[in-house]
Amino acid sequence: MIENLVKLVEQYAGDAVVNNKAIPDERNSAVINETASSIMTSLQGMASGGQLEQILAMFTGKGGDGSNTLTQNIQSNVVSSLMNKFGISNSIAQGVASQLVPTVLSALTKNTKDPNNQAFGINSILSSITGGKTDGIDVQGLLDKFAGGSDGKFDLSDVMNFLGKGKGSGNSQGNNGGGILGALGNLFK
Repeated sequence: MIENLVKLVEQYAGDAVVNNKAIPDERNSAVINETASSIMTSLQGMASGGQLEQILAMFTGKGGDGSNTLTQNIQSNVVSSLMNKFGISNSIAQGVASQLVPTVLSALTKNTKDPNNQAFGINSILSSITGGKTDGIDVQGLLDKFAGGSDGKFDLSDVMNFLGKGKGSGNSQGNNGGGILGALGNLFK
């Protein structure tokens, strides 16, 4: 996944990095790689920190203000990373992050919606972000089913209902069962 994200950052790095006089040419590749790595690390941290719902909302286009917050958090992490690793000034790092992060996240979202683009399949992206916790789950099917949900939110209860494991389904395992339910329960913690 990181290789594909690096390629996506490279695709949009023209003015922000390559043509940026404040970034020496010999550092262009390293800045691009660090930007991609920081985006990925940010998404992983958000997923493990309980913000998976915001990430899923971004991929469904239902993020609203949450996507803005998500984008701002990632931009902030990219700025810090570029400043710490390369000694780039805050204003230059802000410029790079503000040009690249929203564009890359938008392109990432668009690419996940293209069924012909297997390099950016939502299942593999979320597997990378969650450390494999979504393996075996048809995340795209869930997103398609619940993009908007009956209550306007996509949450664990929607997933449970989709799987037929919610309240009143007659499942004796409840919410603490193993297998796919255990994986889903851990995913949203």
